[in-house]
Amino acid sequence: MAPADLDAVVGLHERLIEDSAFSRFGPGVLKAVYRGGLASPSGAGWVCPGPGGGIVGFVFGARDTRRLFRDILAGQWPALAWGAAAGLLRRPGLLRRLQEIPSYFGKAGESAGAAELLFIAVEPRQRGEGIAQALVGAALDAFSAEGIARVAVTVSEGNVAPGRLLEGFGFRRARSFEFLGRKRALFLAELP
Repeated sequence: MAPADLDAVVGLHERLIEDSAFSRFGPGVLKAVYRGGLASPSGAGWVCPGPGGGIVGFVFGARDTRRLFRDILAGQWPALAWGAAAGLLRRPGLLRRLQEIPSYFGKAGESAGAAELLFIAVEPRQRGEGIAQALVGAALDAFSAEGIARVAVTVSEGNVAPGRLLEGFGFRRARSFEFLGRKRALFLAELP
């Protein structure tokens, strides 16, 4: 993933990952998250170009999730603050969501010390073509090559397809927890 990919990645994220902590704050916040994530030594992303150009899927992860979000806050705080303020003015109910974001690190605590695949999205019309499998495989290969031994992924409870995909890579469901008003499942894998 490169800075030139940000608009396409933000568009996919906004449309396809509606229940993420950042989606409802709008494209400005999402762009700041990805811009800061790509600038951080902890951030890593992979994209799949479509047959006619554009991007049809992506994976974004962190070598160290806590450090990644510290780096994003440090480098993107003005854009995040303006975006959050605008989102709160449009939808005051987002305050609770904003307040809950830091709790993720405690709720997904078993992933401490693991790299994490934070966002995975593939265009609906491209699903079933092996794109998610190729993207997750590329991410896991890259993490393994860096000597990272453990990777975590959190998915919405009941979202069966990602669970099956992850199990195919050796992930095992570690536990469930609630985050942003929804049940989540934490998957962990040990890398070779």
